[in-house]
Amino acid sequence: MQYANRQIANLLHSDLNEVYLFHGTRKDRVNVLLHNGFDLRLAAMNFKSLWLGAGVYVADEANLSAQYTERNGVCTIFVMRVCLGDVFTTKTHMTDLKRPPCKSFCNGICTQHKDFFDSVVGEFPQREFVVYDDAKCYPEYVIQYQVVQSPPDHKGGYY
Repeated sequence: MQYANRQIANLLHSDLNEVYLFHGTRKDRVNVLLHNGFDLRLAAMNFKSLWLGAGVYVADEANLSAQYTERNGVCTIFVMRVCLGDVFTTKTHMTDLKRPPCKSFCNGICTQHKDFFDSVVGEFPQREFVVYDDAKCYPEYVIQYQVVQSPPDHKGGYY
């Protein structure tokens, strides 16, 4: 995400690879998430399968996060402060992940090594970032908006 205001970007800790990313949610969950934070045990409750396993999903494009909000009425997207740390990049689905892969690149869930990546980015048509520790992200800003239908095109245009 390109930061509109450099002062906001200066609040981030670049040595931790801390960034602002978007997370869309339904309106019935906004207050719970703001008061209690994210609970990774509930990550898969609305999805049959998660492309990058059970974690907190965020995106650098707001339109991707908007797909997880209501279709009508007021929609909510969080601007999340996320500590990505050392990022593992993949172009494949890794649905069994419960934490990032180990740095030795073991297949499956590694229990042998001590060095792990901190987050995962899926290089899909739109990038998705996942952190598997809810302490590495929190909703810093709330954006609420309403999608308005554009008026029908009249012959002769508008005046």
